[in-house]
Amino acid sequence: MKYVEISWLRMFAMVSIICCHLMQYYDCKLMYLFNIGVQVFFIISGFLYAGRTEDFTIGKLGNMFKKILIPYWIFVIPVLVLYAFTQPLSIRDVVGCLFAIRPLNGIEHLWFIPYILFCYLLLPYLYKLKHTPMGGGKILIITLIYNITAILLPSHFDPSCISCFVVGYFYKDVAAWISRHNCI
Repeated sequence: MKYVEISWLRMFAMVSIICCHLMQYYDCKLMYLFNIGVQVFFIISGFLYAGRTEDFTIGKLGNMFKKILIPYWIFVIPVLVLYAFTQPLSIRDVVGCLFAIRPLNGIEHLWFIPYILFCYLLLPYLYKLKHTPMGGGKILIITLIYNITAILLPSHFDPSCISCFVVGYFYKDVAAWISRHNCI
């Protein structure tokens, strides 16, 4: 199913991110206002994945990972080779970069790759929760607990991006419920 509104939201998010990067380049403090585009993309992703009716099996997740990791490796492996000639790299740097755990200096713009993969790992759990009684409430409680934990024990992931994905996933059901019950 194609959503015209989502195309408009994607365009808004893309323009917002471009503006953010331009303002960042010129050291303009207003850049933070335009950083919302990242969260919009995560909400859209969660919303679209919530519309899928199939369960997320290991094979399906593997295919989703390949879809992200193969182009990532096509870019990163030549960069690693080039870096090997220009600066010292540790095994930790190479492994961390290859498995999208942490980017190398100079390619930090790929920070979102591990976030996407982490969100993919959440999908089977979100799918199962969604199909249990009060699943949406459970999803929100888990998201709240994750955010509090991430604030108290800083983790690898910014909780706002992961939460936006989960909220987008949950919103699909809320929107359907509102539509079914003529609440608007």
